[in-house]
Amino acid sequence: MIFLAVTLSFFAENTRERFVERSQEKEYVRSLYDDLSHDERNLPELLDSIRGKIREAADLQESLPKATTSSDATQIYVDFRHIIRQLGVRVFVSDRTIAQLRNSGGMRLIRTGK
Repeated sequence: MIFLAVTLSFFAENTRERFVERSQEKEYVRSLYDDLSHDERNLPELLDSIRGKIREAADLQESLPKATTSSDATQIYVDFRHIIRQLGVRVFVSDRTIAQLRNSGGMRLIRTGK
């Protein structure tokens, strides 16, 4: 009788644990989807910023051959500094869910398929 009770409690605990893990998996997947959606919404801004950098590089490429020792080099210097320092290019990738999964060992909860 005691053996039966212990066995049934073991199965009940396993079932409860599986239910909790599947619930956590769904939560993580929803959070990961939210992160990707946020990144997708910010993508046009990032692309505009990169296009601006390309325009600055093209302007610099045009102005360098025209430069002389007596011409004002301020704009060339500013364009060059912006390109070198990558000012204006903002890459913000939402990795909060991936970091949480990695740090907590939660990657094992995510199943493939389904």
